[in-house]
Amino acid sequence: MVQKPTGMTTNPRIKDMAAKDRPRERLAAEGADALSDAELVAILLRTGMQGYSAIHIAQQLLARSALWRNWPGRPWRICGR
Repeated sequence: MVQKPTGMTTNPRIKDMAAKDRPRERLAAEGADALSDAELVAILLRTGMQGYSAIHIAQQLLARSALWRNWPGRPWRICGR
């Protein structure tokens, strides 16, 4: 179950963001180091759900994932952070 964003009535869709701010475009222009973990996961998800952007869904997945919190070094990161 996805939690509703607190203090927000709507969650902005990625396609409503300025092109320079969209995760996929930023990945191409600036590289993986410039993106947050949630933005990288959002790219893999490709789509959100009605009322929730892929970024919001990715944030929820990362926040709830015990594997994510307990995996030292998060080896799947391209940039090695």
